[in-house]
Amino acid sequence: MDAEHHRRVARTSSLQEVIELSRKRDMNYGTIGVGTTTHLMAEYLFKKVANTKIQHVVYPGSTAALTAVMSNQIELASVAMVAAIPLVKAKRLKAIAVTSGRRVASLPDVPTLAEAGFPGNDHVTWVGLYMPARTPAAIADSFTVAALKVIAMPDVSDRLAASGFERETHSGTELRRQISDELKHWGKVVEAIDLKLQ
Repeated sequence: MDAEHHRRVARTSSLQEVIELSRKRDMNYGTIGVGTTTHLMAEYLFKKVANTKIQHVVYPGSTAALTAVMSNQIELASVAMVAAIPLVKAKRLKAIAVTSGRRVASLPDVPTLAEAGFPGNDHVTWVGLYMPARTPAAIADSFTVAALKVIAMPDVSDRLAASGFERETHSGTELRRQISDELKHWGKVVEAIDLKLQ
């Protein structure tokens, strides 16, 4: 890509502008791998919702993908926020949208996909804590209580928030239901974008 093209991308201020530019020029976006949620979400958004042909490039990690954006090797990256926030706050990267249903506290000026003109495409990356299936209920319950106390500590909670995480707590039953719902959701996305195993 030529330098002027990258300057045009850098001057864009919204996801809509990036997509419009992608209809005029070839563009690439990076993720940490095929089949990751950041890849599936971006591929569905670009190819099915926005009807563009932005090409996917795989990198060995979020840092590598973001470095490729900063060095003008690619135009965009779709990665978890924890890797991008420090670079956005240092003004080395521009965040154009978050995929959550509401804005995040650590980047309050960055719009959601819905606010950027693409409602109904919300997605959040979440983290769960797991134990072996045969763990006695009393031990699992004790661990849950201890984990929730740690997560609620102000310094831990503040650090999580600064990294883009928002604290939510679910019971084991709720987590199992969430996993089931996510499998169904991503199965439909994989089918929609016609992703095939290589």
